[in-house]
Amino acid sequence: MGLGQQGQGWARGGLALGAQLELCPLSCQLWQFGRWVDVVVDDRLPVREGKLMFVRSEQRNEFWAPLLEKAYAKLHGSYEVMRGGHMNEAFVDFTGGVGEVLYLRQDTPGLFSVLRHALVKESLVGATALSDRGEYRTEDGLVRGHAYSVTGTHKMSLGFTKVRLLRLRNPWGRVEWTGAWSDSCPRWDALPAEWREALLVKKEDGEFCISEDLETLGDLEAQRFLEIKGYLAVCKELQGFVIGGVAPRS
Repeated sequence: MGLGQQGQGWARGGLALGAQLELCPLSCQLWQFGRWVDVVVDDRLPVREGKLMFVRSEQRNEFWAPLLEKAYAKLHGSYEVMRGGHMNEAFVDFTGGVGEVLYLRQDTPGLFSVLRHALVKESLVGATALSDRGEYRTEDGLVRGHAYSVTGTHKMSLGFTKVRLLRLRNPWGRVEWTGAWSDSCPRWDALPAEWREALLVKKEDGEFCISEDLETLGDLEAQRFLEIKGYLAVCKELQGFVIGGVAPRS
């Protein structure tokens, strides 16, 4: 590689050095402005003191999540731009589906049924308890300003009482709810053994059940999570093709 015009040696020197690096280009598609965009990144990831700075897997040799995060950061301009925001935005960007945000500022009749239907249709569902001072952990184990995945709903009878549970998952893989219907809650002992075996997993894996009176939001424990400043995000993938940003009727 020749130096060419005077004053450009610094650039060519950098290119020559870069040619010696062994990089593996990776490509993925993300949804932006009504179309799929191909995003190509290399396999170099930001680290600090030998640890990945942002998303990382519990498995040390698994890197798909931080690589996807890098592609997402490239699409939006930087990692810094991704601080804050709604899960719903990410749902749409990753799937090209149609997203909906349900703010829980007041009683939301029929919400439990909406969630059950969304999960049956394999929609992505998340929940957040909003915070005006960043993420912080409450006494009952919930993390304010933090996003949870909604992985299931359960409806059952306990005597004359109807019990409805949401199953949530903390993406950290740890830090769980410690209130009613948590892994160590004695209320599970009142259920038939087959129900406990099907629903209860006593393991610090970030996934837990929480009781919800979603028709009236009258349960105080539910209020702590889904109170005035909480919201739910639902995203359903489109069935069929998208033409000009319009989904055809099914």
